[in-house]
Amino acid sequence: MDLVRETAARRKRQTAASEGKSRQNAAGGGRTLGSKRAMERDSGHTNQDQNNNGNRAKRGRESSDKDARSGQLSMAPIFNQASNRRRKSDFAQSQKRTGPPKNARTHPSGSREKEEGLLGSTCARVEQRKETTTRIEKSGNPGHRETKTKKKKKKKKEAGCSSGAVITAISWNLAECTPSKVAPDWWSSSESKASVASIISSKKPIIVALQEAPEDLFLALNHDYKLVGKTKSHAPGVVMLLIRKDIDWEPETTLIGGPVVACRILVAGLRLGVASVHLAPFKQNAGVRNEQMCDVIKALPRGIILGDTNMRAAEGNKYQGLLDAWKGVGKPVGQRYTWDSHKNWYHGSQAFRFTCRFDRAYADQELLKPRSFELIGSEPIMGNGHHFLSDHFGFAATWTIKPKSK
Repeated sequence: MDLVRETAARRKRQTAASEGKSRQNAAGGGRTLGSKRAMERDSGHTNQDQNNNGNRAKRGRESSDKDARSGQLSMAPIFNQASNRRRKSDFAQSQKRTGPPKNARTHPSGSREKEEGLLGSTCARVEQRKETTTRIEKSGNPGHRETKTKKKKKKKKEAGCSSGAVITAISWNLAECTPSKVAPDWWSSSESKASVASIISSKKPIIVALQEAPEDLFLALNHDYKLVGKTKSHAPGVVMLLIRKDIDWEPETTLIGGPVVACRILVAGLRLGVASVHLAPFKQNAGVRNEQMCDVIKALPRGIILGDTNMRAAEGNKYQGLLDAWKGVGKPVGQRYTWDSHKNWYHGSQAFRFTCRFDRAYADQELLKPRSFELIGSEPIMGNGHHFLSDHFGFAATWTIKPKSK
């Protein structure tokens, strides 16, 4: 750039000098061809011309310096363009080595492809900066990175009962746990209570309905069960109802006639009424039993009624909406009779021998489906073929909660 300025200044000076010589030659020619007076006039002005020529030369040098400076300025865009071309050339060579940007689009023109690639990558960086700024503004923490996750719509858990849950209940008339007539001499009521408690606990029922039970039997079961209540009946002992401790229950406030203990339980979201009953005895009291049963059904329209019903074969078939558990599982022959004095000599070898299904369980057939029914305490004790814990066999029944109908 310095060389260009010096060259331009030198040319200006040479031009000014040549112009001065031309003027001097023109003036000299005039002196030769003119008159003496003209020569004298011209010679009189010679000094002035020389001074003028010096001034012109000075002005020429100043003008050349000024033009050189202006030339420097006027050349700046040219050098800038050359520099831009050089940078573009360097960029093209680097692209040949490294390949086009990832964001570059295919285009017949290579330069346009590069330009669009640069533009795309630049836009991507700008968008990334905007997203980062937005995340920081939301979180208030520069180190925070917001992650987007798909939120799965949680299905609302429907309130109500859980279909498929199983309810187990036991009912047993215990004859006060008094030893049988054929029991060994050393056998006592304590052994009977311990054996009864062991059998009940092994089944882990939710509901325990007892009739003619000794009042202190609860002490052998209070570790796992709560006593809902107890009441007197026509026979010795008490009618008792126990509910397992992990089950919510509340007492039944409706007045029910007869020897009945009732409550309401909540199992797997299903609220049920439960009643332990000991209905009127003897064949001639079928009408009384029917009235007692109807009173319980009226108080507990949706639930389970179980106990010593004292019903005979012709009874208990007309309770609308209720299903006999034994019948519901197919009437298994070996699990039918809860009284069988042919093999159970509880009252002695000379007692009247007969069979009957005194003990039953009825449940709401719209809510519960019978699943199993089996007798308990139906095996003799201590190897004695006729010694049993009570004159009644107990039973364990299970139901499955039905799904709600749509």
